[in-house]
Amino acid sequence: LAGNPVISTNYSGVHEYLEDNKAALLIPYKMEQLSGMAHSQDWYNGRQQWAEVNHEELVAAMRWVYQDRKLAKKLGSAARKYISENFNFEVVGKAMRKRLEEIEGGL
Repeated sequence: LAGNPVISTNYSGVHEYLEDNKAALLIPYKMEQLSGMAHSQDWYNGRQQWAEVNHEELVAAMRWVYQDRKLAKKLGSAARKYISENFNFEVVGKAMRKRLEEIEGGL
């Protein structure tokens, strides 16, 4: 919410609420097997996958933000506005209440 542009892998939750080139720069990825995590065996294993970012696209996005700071600031401001309007306590609270009522009605 600092008004800075978001650069993120276009995977998982972030792409559900930040539109590419309107509120964020979403970078393509390729799913790869997780490896080299022997130190974290309790959480990760070889059956899991990782969304490996396209490094060239990431570098290009970072360069764009640096080189076109004015437009990048507009992108960040648009993201802040969208999040503030659509994910504030009141909006999220109403959505949670509605869902809990749906769940309760199905019990």
